[in-house]
Amino acid sequence: MKNGFLLISGILAVGLSGCAGPKMVQAQPVCFQAIRQEKLMQVVEKTLISMQFQIEKYDVENGVIRTRPLRGGQFFELWRSDNAGGFNTAESNLQSVQRTVELTFQPQQSGVCMQCVVTARRLSLPEEPIQGYYNAAALYTASDRSRQRLDVSGKKQEEMRWLDLGRDEALEQKILAKIQHKIEKGVRQ
Repeated sequence: MKNGFLLISGILAVGLSGCAGPKMVQAQPVCFQAIRQEKLMQVVEKTLISMQFQIEKYDVENGVIRTRPLRGGQFFELWRSDNAGGFNTAESNLQSVQRTVELTFQPQQSGVCMQCVVTARRLSLPEEPIQGYYNAAALYTASDRSRQRLDVSGKKQEEMRWLDLGRDEALEQKILAKIQHKIEKGVRQ
């Protein structure tokens, strides 16, 4: 009886949690009616800044907004909103992940269409043999009681790479939803 209960509990836990990772939804261009491109770009800029992104490129003539890479928020950073979904939140807490947002704008006859692309990448450090149990913690970090910091120098720094993780469709949808919400609240021309 006890084994049957544990088996059923295990099956339910796996079934409810899923094994598929993040759901991939292709972001389509979103069109806004009766709004000027400049005004829409201002709303987008404010939205990205409120999510802690720093604007790297803001080009009204070419219709492009691009952010600098932003490291993924950690579980204790309650003010951060750059992780979308449980998988991305867990990944940002376990790995060094950065995300970059790029939005392109296309003027139309009655409004503006916008495409949002979020790319993610993960830090890959060169493997090092552990020189004993007590030295394992100091393999990549230089730490003291109050601060822990990454210590990558010399050959390690040359071998350090950012691996492309592809698009983060969940964050794309989240950003577009925030922008649509602001537009619907009355941020018109």
